[in-house]
Amino acid sequence: MKQIIGSLMVSILLTSSCVASELILSSKLSLSYSEPKVVAHTGNMLIFKFSDWSFSHEVINPKSFNSAVDLTEIEHDFVNSLFYPALRKSFPPWLSSLSEETAASLAINAEQVSNTTVGNNIKVFSSYDKKEKQGYVFLLEEQQIHLLNIQGSANAFKQFVERIKERA
Repeated sequence: MKQIIGSLMVSILLTSSCVASELILSSKLSLSYSEPKVVAHTGNMLIFKFSDWSFSHEVINPKSFNSAVDLTEIEHDFVNSLFYPALRKSFPPWLSSLSEETAASLAINAEQVSNTTVGNNIKVFSSYDKKEKQGYVFLLEEQQIHLLNIQGSANAFKQFVERIKERA
């Protein structure tokens, strides 16, 4: 009897698949999604590929987000400045230039910026470039910043951002 149950369990494990529909980003955030065609992990990045769009997620490391400078302790201000250029005026010239260059490399245009919140205190900054069919979402939590890169249609981007929720 134990052999039959053991064989049955092995058979179930080998023939069934497990598909998650929610990515837990942190203790406070989650993201729902449909079944991807491919999920890959490399370094600090998780990549989800669907039939006509994809997204990646990584937690920003302030020491390596920008190879030119360690952003530790100023990473939140720096990310805010990517979306709100007026904030750069309070930066030293070198940091202001770096913010401007980073925003340009991510194709963040002040006219395309969305600023919302999830839950009580989590800022969500996003920008979508229609020409490149690519958008970026930054989730600013108190202790960490998430960077999500979405490649696909404007509608896929909009729906993606709407699926970022506070965990219960």
